[in-house]
Amino acid sequence: MTAHWLAVPAQCHPSAMLSMLGAVALLTGAVAAPSHISSIKELYQLQGGSGQHVVLAPGVYPINLHTVADFGGAWPSASCPHLGASCAAHSCPALFNFSGSSNVWDMTGATIAFDTAVLGAYRCKGGPHGTGSVLGGDNNVWRGLTWQDVAPLDGSLDYAGFSPGSGATFLLEGTGHVLEGLRISLRGSGLYGFGALYGKGSSNSMPGVRKSKRSLLAIVGARDILLNDCHFDNSAFGHLIHIHDRTAGTTALPHTGNITVVNSSIRGEVRTTDDLIAHGVGGVDRNGVPFRVEYNGSLFAGGAPGAVPGAAGQSAFAPIFKERLDRTAHCLGPIAGGKAFGLTECGLRFYDNVSFVSFVNVTNYQTRCGACLGAGIGGALVDRLAVR
Repeated sequence: MTAHWLAVPAQCHPSAMLSMLGAVALLTGAVAAPSHISSIKELYQLQGGSGQHVVLAPGVYPINLHTVADFGGAWPSASCPHLGASCAAHSCPALFNFSGSSNVWDMTGATIAFDTAVLGAYRCKGGPHGTGSVLGGDNNVWRGLTWQDVAPLDGSLDYAGFSPGSGATFLLEGTGHVLEGLRISLRGSGLYGFGALYGKGSSNSMPGVRKSKRSLLAIVGARDILLNDCHFDNSAFGHLIHIHDRTAGTTALPHTGNITVVNSSIRGEVRTTDDLIAHGVGGVDRNGVPFRVEYNGSLFAGGAPGAVPGAAGQSAFAPIFKERLDRTAHCLGPIAGGKAFGLTECGLRFYDNVSFVSFVNVTNYQTRCGACLGAGIGGALVDRLAVR
């Protein structure tokens, strides 16, 4: 399905995208001469600066439990003064905090290989929107980065948790940013393989199940934003891109609006109800990420240490699934066969008081919904949005 929906306020026009691209060219010429770096440690040390043109050399850069020295010897969330649920409200970054302005971060050809075991080491991980890395400041360009989760394929750490809440891997805030040529792949979340059959809203939760979502990109308190040639792949339960107005108490940030996504793709995962009924927690998705569930303290997933694994796990979980979990508050009957459902949440999800959004030439594969616009959206331009 390809959408061609235009609802454009008088003050908005597609030429605004061209103006933003022109501003990027001016910005690139305004910053300092390129500074070439070749390590995560150097990137971390420069993240708060302004007026820089930083070029990260091509190559693969691991972030794992053995590379904490690159972050000053402790994960940044360890110094967050707001622990517990208040952590999320204050957006304490667990990894990077790009807080400077008027920078170009050119990471073309660089891949960050992120071991999801690091997520378990974050000190600040409570609340519904824990933050992995903050892309902040104003008038910055992030170009060319490939971010690849490295998750164990036995289900052991695939909850990738901001447990017991949920987390956004990247939070974008501020004004005048450009994300160009990014490739981001997430792998694993606290509940995976059941999609929104049980996970959409508190009344649809699975009783006895610990549910940690994992979204890819949250845009909150951001204005005049362009995502161009970005390609996101999510093997996790959570939104790929979700957009909100600034939160209460963050008056230094703008009201969210004029968000443009062009020439990009968003990829989720679907599963048939026949497979769910037959196999439950048995099986893996197209990226080899195991389906998993933690029920009343017991983990059922793949061959994870301490879990009830494989066929034995499915056999043990099947009667629980049939007796307790094959219904929800909104779906009182058994799950019907012959259907398909998304294992992620929405590809593009918009919440309250977002003034204007544009999607041009965007392809959305196998997410729960392609673009979900809330009642508070001030206007939208949707042209060549393909949902497959």
